Amino acid sequence: MTEIVRLDHDAARRTLTARLLCELDHHAAKEAREEIDRAFRETAPDLLALDFSGVSFMDSSGVGLILGRLSLCAAAGARMEIVGVSQATLRLLRMAGLQRMPGLKIRAAEDDGRQNEILRQESRREEERIARS
Repeated sequence: MTEIVRLDHDAARRTLTARLLCELDHHAAKEAREEIDRAFRETAPDLLALDFSGVSFMDSSGVGLILGRLSLCAAAGARMEIVGVSQATLRLLRMAGLQRMPGLKIRAAEDDGRQNEILRQESRREEERIARS
């Protein structure tokens, strides 16, 4: 059986990291969701980090996975980050408008500092827009 997600809980930092290791389609998203939710309930982290550096393909099921975990975090008062995002996945996340979601930070793969700066600016603008309303 192929490993879908590798979970790492850092109790000292109260962080749960879920490293996705698959093509994130309907089947893989369902399995990852179940494992991440179980670990989230058991560890009650302050931060859930979804590491996409091992994702070679993602469809709308991956967006659903993210939105569901964001809802889970919001209900628990936790923060969420998506890290290690490839250019192809970043395009999909942007099309879905996820860079504007409150409480969600997105970071492109480490070698793409320019994209990370753009994402920070988009996030800052959205936070300012929300504060004004």
